[in-house]
Amino acid sequence: MLKSLSLSAKLMRIGSALLVVALASIGLTLWVTWQLEGGAAAVNEAGRMRMQTWRLTSSVQAQVPQADIARLVGEFDDSLKVLRQGDPGRPLFVPWDEQVSGQFAAVESVWQVQRGLWLQKDGPAPMEALKAADTFVEAIDQFVLAIERQLSGLTAILNLFQFVMMALAIGGAVIMLYTGYLYVINPLANLRDGLKQPASPRARALLHQHRHGTHPQTRQATAQPGATALQPGWGRLNPACRHRLHQPQPTFPTLP
Repeated sequence: MLKSLSLSAKLMRIGSALLVVALASIGLTLWVTWQLEGGAAAVNEAGRMRMQTWRLTSSVQAQVPQADIARLVGEFDDSLKVLRQGDPGRPLFVPWDEQVSGQFAAVESVWQVQRGLWLQKDGPAPMEALKAADTFVEAIDQFVLAIERQLSGLTAILNLFQFVMMALAIGGAVIMLYTGYLYVINPLANLRDGLKQPASPRARALLHQHRHGTHPQTRQATAQPGATALQPGWGRLNPACRHRLHQPQPTFPTLP
């Protein structure tokens, strides 16, 4: 079926196939890059929660007003909400999988237990506050490690896509060169070689006779303008043209 197509159709099909593969690779690369960027922002937000944990502990130990403690607890709630829902404006997206989801659920569970502890009127005791902070920070660390493992896998996929795109660029160039040689250069070369090949002896002899007017049909046609061979074309000429054809043609000197 491909042999019956025209040259432009063959080139169009090959170019379209290469374009589709290239666009698919670029789209997957952009998707992986988006996931990596969102995961990096999620790691930063989780690190911010670790900082807030020690800040909250210091505030409780310093016996700051309860309103400030409630504000810090609200910041924890906001951070967990952002990690859970994501933020396209930053962008922030947690690369969810089974392990990441389990670690995030552990972080939420620890926070729901400790949230009431931090909001107590007198606050927790210093040792109890340190113990609660260590537990929460440990849960956040496990959550961050799970995200980093997921980002490591996405980075490997991105490197693979980049290698595939490089291979596609090289392969596309080779295919286009081969296609151009197969459908354009090679047919033209065969045509050129065919035109350069000498004709057979009989064909050369006939051509020589026609050029010099020694062939019987050529002599008959030139000697009898009104004959059957030239009658149709001769009859359509106006008298002025026929008169000019009977006049002797001028000769031009040959260049040295």
